[in-house]
Amino acid sequence: MAPTTAIIDTLITSAANLDDTAVHEIRKATKQLRARLALQRAFEGSRPDTENLRQSVKQLARMLCEQRNRFVMDAALNEMAEETDEPELARLLNALRLNLDREPLTTGEIQQAQELVRQIATDAPKLMAADFDAQQLNLFLQTGLAQVTEIGPGLLAGQDFEALHEWRKQVKTLMYQYQLLPFPSSRDLQVMEKLEQLGSCLGNINDLHMLNIFAAEQLQVNAEEMQNPFAPVLPLFDSKCSQELGDATKLFEELRVLAG
Repeated sequence: MAPTTAIIDTLITSAANLDDTAVHEIRKATKQLRARLALQRAFEGSRPDTENLRQSVKQLARMLCEQRNRFVMDAALNEMAEETDEPELARLLNALRLNLDREPLTTGEIQQAQELVRQIATDAPKLMAADFDAQQLNLFLQTGLAQVTEIGPGLLAGQDFEALHEWRKQVKTLMYQYQLLPFPSSRDLQVMEKLEQLGSCLGNINDLHMLNIFAAEQLQVNAEEMQNPFAPVLPLFDSKCSQELGDATKLFEELRVLAG
C-alpha cells in the first residue's frame, strides 16, 4: 500500500473538483485507508479515535458510491458499443447510456465530502503512523488468504452476486494489506498480483450485474403491454458475465495453489 502521506495527497487533490476520475481515485484511497485501519483494529483493538477516523472514511466512500457506479456503467456500455459489429446493438447500448442518472453531487454534498477529506487529512497521519510487527502481519495475512481461498469455490459456482460482491471486498482489502509488507517475498508478490487480478475480475462481474438489473428495469408501456426496449442487450451482459466468472475461477485456482 502506498504511504499514508501519498494517500492523503491523493484525497486532497481529488477532492478539489470531484469529477468522475477524482471520485475513482478517492474511492481507491478510502479502500486503502480502511484496509490499514482494519489491521490496526485487529492488532490494537477498537479505539475511539481510530474508530472515528474509520467512520469518516466509510462515510466518504458511501457518499460517492452512486457517482462511481454511474461512471463505471457508462464506461462499460461505451466500450461494448464500440466493440460490437451490430449497429442495432450499438444503438441500444448508447441509448441505455442516456438513461443513466446524470444528476451531479449537490453543492452541499460536495462541501460535505471536502470537509470529510479535511478531517481525514488531519487525523490519519498521526493515527496511522506506526509500523506493524512483521511476524504478526505475516500471520494475519496467511490467515486472511486461507479464509479468502476457502469460500471462493462455492461463491463462484453458486453465482450469488451479492455474496461475490462481499467476497470481492475481502479480496481487495487483503491485497492492500499485503502491500504493507516491508519486504515481500517472491511468493508474496505473486499473491498480490493474483489478488489484484481476481479483484478486478470480480469488480467486472459486479458492474455487469448492475447493468443487467438497470437494463431489465427499463420497462415501457406500449399497446397496453409492458415491454423492455433494451431486452436485446441482456444476453450480451449475461455472456460477458459468464466469461468473467470463468476467468475468476481460473484466477482463484492459481491463487489457491499459491496459498498452499
